[in-house]
Amino acid sequence: MARGFDNFYYFFSHEDSRDAFAIPHDLKILKEVFGLEPGGYRKTNAFWRSAAIADLVAVEDEPRKAELKAQAQRIRDACNKLSETYQSSKSGNSIPLN
Repeated sequence: MARGFDNFYYFFSHEDSRDAFAIPHDLKILKEVFGLEPGGYRKTNAFWRSAAIADLVAVEDEPRKAELKAQAQRIRDACNKLSETYQSSKSGNSIPLN
């Protein structure tokens, strides 16, 4: 019997991490886990299927779709605020980037 996760869902894509959040060690982790260049990882393989939450929202019917889009925007806004806090303080932290 196989153990582990057979599916996972992500809110932010590689491109979001790269462009909006500028956190290079997150991108390095993605590259190490998936073993491919940034953004080039497969969405399915012998072990799991992945799905972007935005893609799942896009196929919902109204009014649920509008509710989920509004919730997604609230999440993005909160993450943007957290990112701003991180970006303004990252030069003084001790997170190893190597």
